[in-house]
Amino acid sequence: MKNYKAATIECFDEQDKYKEAVAALFDSGNYAEAQIAALSMTEKFPDCAFGWKALGAILKMQGRTLESIGAMQKAIELAPADAIIYSNLSAALQDINRYREAQIYCLKAIELQPDLAIAYHNLGSVLNNIGRPFDAQAVCLRAIELKPDFAEAYYNLGNAFNDTGAQSKAQLCYICALKLKPDSLQAYDNILMGMNYNPDFSISYYEKCAGKYSGLISSRVNRKFTNHNMPKSGDKLKIGFVSGDFRNHAVGLLLENMLSSIKNVELYAYSAHNAEDELTWKIKPYFKKWTAIYDKNDEESARIIFKDGINILFDLSGHTRFNRLPIFAYKPAPVQASWLGYPASTGVKEIDYFIGDYYTSPKSEESRFNEKIYRLCGSYICLAPPREAPEVEILPALRNGFITFGCFNNLAKINDEVIALWSEILLQIPAARLFLKTKQLGAQNVRDILLKKFKDNGVAEAGKRITLEGASPRAELLASYNKIDISLDPFPYNGGVTGAESVYMGVPILTLKGDRFVSRVGESIANNVGIPHFVAQNKEDYIKKAKENSSDIAVLADLRANLRNISLKSPLFDGAKFAENFEKAMADIWMKSF
Repeated sequence: MKNYKAATIECFDEQDKYKEAVAALFDSGNYAEAQIAALSMTEKFPDCAFGWKALGAILKMQGRTLESIGAMQKAIELAPADAIIYSNLSAALQDINRYREAQIYCLKAIELQPDLAIAYHNLGSVLNNIGRPFDAQAVCLRAIELKPDFAEAYYNLGNAFNDTGAQSKAQLCYICALKLKPDSLQAYDNILMGMNYNPDFSISYYEKCAGKYSGLISSRVNRKFTNHNMPKSGDKLKIGFVSGDFRNHAVGLLLENMLSSIKNVELYAYSAHNAEDELTWKIKPYFKKWTAIYDKNDEESARIIFKDGINILFDLSGHTRFNRLPIFAYKPAPVQASWLGYPASTGVKEIDYFIGDYYTSPKSEESRFNEKIYRLCGSYICLAPPREAPEVEILPALRNGFITFGCFNNLAKINDEVIALWSEILLQIPAARLFLKTKQLGAQNVRDILLKKFKDNGVAEAGKRITLEGASPRAELLASYNKIDISLDPFPYNGGVTGAESVYMGVPILTLKGDRFVSRVGESIANNVGIPHFVAQNKEDYIKKAKENSSDIAVLADLRANLRNISLKSPLFDGAKFAENFEKAMADIWMKSF
């Protein structure tokens, strides 16, 4: 009996040593060695929940989400009352967009431990992702109440405010997070990204934050790469793309058409997110090499890119989620550029170029960028004709007897100034209707609050004149354009893919020309498909053009019948021509750089 007790005590001592070792390695960010230690612990003590719990957390940090979920599920079997495991599993499920399951596990964690702040934080993220931003705000506030120094909960709360058009409140949350974590790159990402939505934009504050971000990532680089690969005569330029959005996302959709027509440069993909879908699988073959970097740190990733001999390296994310901008501070390629994923300067001093076009990036825009602006011919974006798109039907006004305006952009873009202007259009065109469709509008409380905002702006019968719908599969979303006559572009953050889809479906977009890149995307789309008369110079002109362009039904019907064909011949959808322009741009950028 004595020997048994001694063996038991020794076993527990060994478990404690493993726990200490795994925790220390995890806290230091040494995930590779932490994984080895955790795996060893699960082999030696397969019935110890801690080993599986730790392994799940480590694998998640390395981007190995499916493996992490398996480890966490094993941990739950062994410790069904451990609330933290349920909360961690929820976070992992969110990484692969399994939000409904994630919500169940969050609620279970809260049931087990009602004061667990991280569980409320994760639940807030789930609710925001499924289009329930007001509910997300409530649970994020609960997380902060439980843990006042919880910076990540402030990020989440800011995102929830942003998704309801409350940009000023969102910015305050991001600033609070930054005060709690002054060296947090995520805080700067959120502040900079959030400013693109804000009508009260301050270029000086933007530049200040972008400069601090750039300084932070540069300070973490021990040594930049030099002696880069230089192509020999006759060699194709090697072009690398770094993105977490090689999937059914705006970036993936805007790459697809061009990639299929590229011939004269070699393409390399560096994937910063483990989520893949049918679009990922379709575009993968267009790359000479596809490398996952979501499970690698910035220096490892930069070294891979350097060894691949990339000549021009593209950031396709800017300050959006899953960005890997810190990689660019290592200068793994001799020429670096930002394109597609972000509508403003990254602020990163090691990025040489920002890719725009002559509409989004006039001469006056240059002072807002630390990068040199390079302008592609025609359009800086090119969308593949949607395979799911139905045929363009007759103008709805012909069968309805009234004009229907519409907008299918994210609710984050529909701020109070936008609502006030659209309300004035409805007041000045009494028979007109408005159709809004986006994921957040699937929640009744969001619909109620939005309708109240229109009523507060004088639209007395908002409930009868405004149709609000939640998200749909892309085919159904595109079919919904057959219910509207004119799309209304939000501001200051215009629609990109949404605007291109609109004109493809025969629906012209009325856009307000702004004073920065993010506010000129609609202008670029309109001009590229030959409808400059839908570009307003100011708010008064926006109302005027809404009335003028909706008054002649015959002209509008004719435009609808022809706009898809016009679009297909434009730079906005002509993938072969766009690829040719892109290849010429790469050669030109390379020549100008050396």
